[in-house]
Amino acid sequence: MLQFCRLEFYIPCEKDFRVLLAGDTHLILADEMDNQRKRDLAKDRINCFGYPEPILEKWNETIDYANENCDLFLHVGDLIDFVSHKNLAVMKESMEKIRIPFLMAAGNHEFSQYVGEAFEDDAYKAQTFDIVQAEAANSLDFCSRVFNGVNFVAIDNVYYLFKERHIEMLKKECEKRLPIVLLLHTPLYTPDFFEQVMFSRKTPCAYLCGTPPEKMESYPENRRRQQMPDAVTLKMLDYLRDNPMIKGIWTGHFHTQFFTWFTPSIPMIVTGGNHRGEVTEIVVRNPKE
Repeated sequence: MLQFCRLEFYIPCEKDFRVLLAGDTHLILADEMDNQRKRDLAKDRINCFGYPEPILEKWNETIDYANENCDLFLHVGDLIDFVSHKNLAVMKESMEKIRIPFLMAAGNHEFSQYVGEAFEDDAYKAQTFDIVQAEAANSLDFCSRVFNGVNFVAIDNVYYLFKERHIEMLKKECEKRLPIVLLLHTPLYTPDFFEQVMFSRKTPCAYLCGTPPEKMESYPENRRRQQMPDAVTLKMLDYLRDNPMIKGIWTGHFHTQFFTWFTPSIPMIVTGGNHRGEVTEIVVRNPKE
């Protein structure tokens, strides 16, 4: 059965509507069309996520619930755990099953060939981007969808970085003068989320986009290299902080539910792990009503 976190979200909109937000489904499927290494990886990943059949059942249940009960369905990445023929086939079938408006952000695992085997950067992503993109419902780099007067904008920040093109495309979206909700896979740094991850969960690094370098001193070298924000990423974060059109940020990546504030006026929702059946159901309401 699905496990729900239910929230209300207030934003100027044409009328109230119901959203199902999911992330981190992590399908771990491989079949005879995949090589032996892929099939072995699928078996190995059972230790992380459980057996593939229950995960697929939870994903199909998620789709069914969205179709029957919601107006908009959003996924914030890691629908698949690694690139395989079977995972991509199920991804394509899933897009065809969804009957309501849908938008998907990319996750880092969307482009993973063999989990953890290489340093993930743009060159690594380029090896599989086209074949994954072919099965997705929308652009995995940047995509927007206006629904009931709210502009939902999905941006790829899967490797903890933004690109200059993302800033320019977001500026174009702001010209529509509609309230924007950002869909990201990787949450943005906030002090309370950082503290929660580093000290309550006792992880070696925070896995957040935009963590200040001075906060990374204890990181393992490979994680510091992976998550260090560059100048363009810092520029994007400054743009978001100063942008009155940004009304919310909805993310995943952590497989756990969390709520924080990116700025005093921009709430950030982190949805739980859909591989466990966790979803966030959000009723969007106009604050004037």
